[in-house]
Amino acid sequence: MKKIKISPSILSADFSQLGTEIKKLEEGGADMIHVDVMDGHFVPNLTIGPPVIKALKNYSTLPFDVHLMISPVHKYIKDYADAGADIITIHPEATDNLEESINLIKKLNKKIGLSLNPDTPINIIKKFLPSIDLVLIMSVYPGFGGQKFIPRVIDKIKELKNIKEKQSIKFDIEVDGGIDFDNSKLVIAAGANILVSGTTIFKNNKGDIKKNIDILSIKGTGKAGRISKGDLMSLVGNIPQPSTRKSTHGLEERVKMTRLRVTIAKRLKEAQNNAAMITTFNVGCVDLSSKRASLILSWIVIISRY
Repeated sequence: MKKIKISPSILSADFSQLGTEIKKLEEGGADMIHVDVMDGHFVPNLTIGPPVIKALKNYSTLPFDVHLMISPVHKYIKDYADAGADIITIHPEATDNLEESINLIKKLNKKIGLSLNPDTPINIIKKFLPSIDLVLIMSVYPGFGGQKFIPRVIDKIKELKNIKEKQSIKFDIEVDGGIDFDNSKLVIAAGANILVSGTTIFKNNKGDIKKNIDILSIKGTGKAGRISKGDLMSLVGNIPQPSTRKSTHGLEERVKMTRLRVTIAKRLKEAQNNAAMITTFNVGCVDLSSKRASLILSWIVIISRY
C-alpha cells in the first residue's frame, strides 16, 4: 500500500504568524510544506517571495514544496532554490524553454515538478516525465485558495497514472485545489499520492490540524485496504429494507432492493479479497411505492487497484 503524503498549503494559514503555523503543521504530521508563489501576472494574486521562504525555513525541517505560479519563471528559479525550496514546480506555459528550465532545477540539485492547469493536456509534458520527480495536477484554476474542486481532473489523474505504470516511470502525482475529506478519496483512488490542502487542514474540526491531516491521509478513518468482516456486514446492513406491502409495486421494490443488496455485498467481498482502496460514490434507486427517486445508499466501496 502506497503512502499518501500531505502537503499543507500555507496560503490558508495565518500570515501574521506563519512560523508558528508551520511548526503546528510539522507537529501535526505533515509530510512537506506547500508554498504557493504568485506574481499577480501569471495568476491574479500576489503572495510571497524568496526572502519569506528563507525566513520560514528556520521553523521546520520538512521539505518545502514550492509551486511557482510566475511568468517568466526561468530567471527566478535560482532565487527560490537559494531561498530553500526543496521541490520546485513550474508551469510549462510560464517558460520559453521548458527543457532548459528543467535542466536548471536539476543543476541546482532540487526536485523537479511540472504543473498542469485544469485545461492543460498531459501531452505538453509527456516527453519530460522520465526526467522529473513530480506532476502537480491543479483541480482548480490557480490564483486563490478556497475554490471548489473540479471533478473532471479525475480523468487526467487516471490517465497520468496509466502512463506512469505502462512506461514504468517513477514520479509523484500531486493534486492541489479544493481537496477535502470526500474528494481526497477519489483522487487517491485515481492515482494521486500527494495531496495539497489548505482550507480543509486549517479550518475544519475547529482548526485541529493533526486530526485533519490524519483524515486526509486515511489514518483517521482506518487504514486503507482490507475491510473487516464487521465493517462489511455493517455496510450491507445499512441498506434500507424493502417495503413489505402486498402489491405489484411492493414486490418489484423487494426484488430490486434484494438485487442491490447482493451486488453491494459482492463488491464489498471483492474489495476485502483484493485489499482494495476505499472510496465513495452514490447509488441512485427509484422507490416504486412512492414514485420518487431516492438515495438508497450515499456511499459504498468500489474497487480501485493501484
